[in-house]
Amino acid sequence: MCIATVKPAQAKFDGIAGGRLWCNGEVIDALDDVSDEELTEPKLRASCGTEAGAKDHTRHGERPCPSCRQAAREMAQRRNAEKAKEPKQLQLDLAST
Repeated sequence: MCIATVKPAQAKFDGIAGGRLWCNGEVIDALDDVSDEELTEPKLRASCGTEAGAKDHTRHGERPCPSCRQAAREMAQRRNAEKAKEPKQLQLDLAST
C-alpha cells in the first residue's frame, strides 16, 4: 500500500517506502522479507524506444524500459547540443542612457 501511495518510481522518490531505500525512483536496497511483486515492471509499449515512450512509462508509474531510458538520454543530449548552439541574447540597459 505504501508503494501505491508514494509511487516512488514515478515521483523520482528519495527515501524509504515499502521496505525499500529509494534514490531518484530506483531501489537501492531492500529488506529481506519484501516481495518484488509489489513493484511494477515496465510494460512494453508501441512507443518504446522513443522519448514519448519514456514519458508513457513515467505517466503510468513505471520505470522506463532500457530502450526508453536510452532514447530519453539521447534526446537530452541533442537538446543540450542545440541549446549550446543558440546565440546568446544581449540585454540592453536603457535606464543608464
